[in-house]
Amino acid sequence: MIFPANLISCGLLVLSCFQLAAIAGPINHFERSIINSAGTPRAINYAKQNALQAQMLNGAFQTIDSQTACNRPSTVCVNNNIALCSSRDLFDTIVPCTQGTKCFALPLKDPSILGTEILCVTPDEAAQRFQDALAGQ
Repeated sequence: MIFPANLISCGLLVLSCFQLAAIAGPINHFERSIINSAGTPRAINYAKQNALQAQMLNGAFQTIDSQTACNRPSTVCVNNNIALCSSRDLFDTIVPCTQGTKCFALPLKDPSILGTEILCVTPDEAAQRFQDALAGQ
């Protein structure tokens, strides 16, 4: 499976949008608001949706290694480190996480924005981010 350039095209070490062509639809990274019954705009809360997308990405990352074909720019987690799609169209440019941290797709902290990010964090930090997002915070 080739992972397309639009898997992640949002920066070197940060995934601020999400997509895996085999799993998700087009990239959606934007803010939205809705009008409540009083006619006042209020932000849509994407926290749970972002958490579910991040979980899906983390599962998909288990099938990717440094010899997986890709299109630039793409970023994923490979063996607990950040991997970038290289000029050879492989995820063979590895950015190691620091000791005690691992690479995770995480829900964005801002629940008004639809998306995820790829970061090196401790497993406890990742678990807390998911817990907060699934609680709708």
